[in-house]
Amino acid sequence: MAKSEPEAVAAAEPEGLFDAAPAAAPLPQCSTVERAFELARGGTCTTIDQISDQLRAERRESVDELLFEDSVRKALRQACAEARQGYARARGIDTALARSGL
Repeated sequence: MAKSEPEAVAAAEPEGLFDAAPAAAPLPQCSTVERAFELARGGTCTTIDQISDQLRAERRESVDELLFEDSVRKALRQACAEARQGYARARGIDTALARSGL
């Protein structure tokens, strides 16, 4: 019985040529501060303490030193607040009520 065209082509290829995909290059790792903002914007963490805890759990370096600066802390708080407001808006929750805790 004659082989179909794909079978014939596969049989003609040297074994192992296309067996394994090339190893993917490792993704570049973002900095600790960049990761902190990812956590804040994504809504995963809602406070700076939660962000710090998560970064330590990920074994990030210099967490306390990098998040100590007032400007970084202020920007992270703002990113967390914007994420909470976006979450509330997406679910039709009055953001004024959400801020008041009612």
